[in-house]
Amino acid sequence: RELGGTLGVAIVGSVFASVYSGRLGRNAAVAALPEQVRVTMERSMAAAYQVISRLPQQAIPDVRAAVNAAFLDGMQVGSLVCAGIAVVKVWV
Repeated sequence: RELGGTLGVAIVGSVFASVYSGRLGRNAAVAALPEQVRVTMERSMAAAYQVISRLPQQAIPDVRAAVNAAFLDGMQVGSLVCAGIAVVKVWV
């Protein structure tokens, strides 16, 4: 049970991280930032918000919206993966 829970968290976390960084990397507002800044933002939402706090005022709304959308997209896909695992578990 513990192994299954650990693997589940690892799988869902990987799916979330992949979706989050992918969506963030494809956003035009984020793509306009220097590469090192983008890499930092793709690591985590907390890091992204640290970067946002240091951006020029005119860039903040678009970049913040991109971070929030990428986070929510990652959560949605991660939740769907969890639901799929739960359905399979019920049937097996």
